[in-house]
Amino acid sequence: MAGIPELAKAFSESTAATWPGTGAVIEPLLEGIEATAYTAASPTGPTVVAVSHTTFDSQAELALVPAEVVVDADDVCVSTIEATASRALAALGHSSGPAQIRMRISPAGPRVITITTHLTDPLAAMLIEQVTGTDLICEAGHQARGRTSMSISNESRLGATAVPFLQGPDASHMMPRHAAKHLRVTPYATLQQYPAAHRVGPLQRGGHLLVSGTDYPQCIARLRSGVAAVVHPPLSA
Repeated sequence: MAGIPELAKAFSESTAATWPGTGAVIEPLLEGIEATAYTAASPTGPTVVAVSHTTFDSQAELALVPAEVVVDADDVCVSTIEATASRALAALGHSSGPAQIRMRISPAGPRVITITTHLTDPLAAMLIEQVTGTDLICEAGHQARGRTSMSISNESRLGATAVPFLQGPDASHMMPRHAAKHLRVTPYATLQQYPAAHRVGPLQRGGHLLVSGTDYPQCIARLRSGVAAVVHPPLSA
């Protein structure tokens, strides 16, 4: 953008495109890997316990609607972002309780986008607990009651897990007919079908898959095949 007039025009257009009942978020367009660091309190200060990677749905256009979220217990990005996450929380004076720092890992290094000093998504917390053994929701409860933080251990780290959402302008065609609420799609993917599709931004979401793997690449591969099995099931004889 060349200046303030173009920025004002873009702001007006983005606000008009925002779905009713919400506002607009303006953030710099950054290249790099999308990552959110989740931290919990420890004797030495906030510690990164997990990193999630989110892919946003291109069908949502200007809206940031997650298409899939992946958590790897041994994420290779941890060492790159933990110092940035600690500095971001220190700048806010946050030293206890879970927090999440969304950032982009750009060629110039990690760039912070948002800092949230509470948990915003219980589904992401569930993924984190599954692969790390750390219950961030319980941790938040301990902090709210003024109790001592739970110890963070690396003994229960169990590969990677992911949630791809089944969504689109019309979610009904994406869901298998007469499917059980919890349907085992493959040995590593379970379908969670919602009682009714609900609107997420400009899209409709009918359910999600819970996918597991030994590491990030395997989890992504299983995610793709699991979604294909639901959206394009093989023809029965």
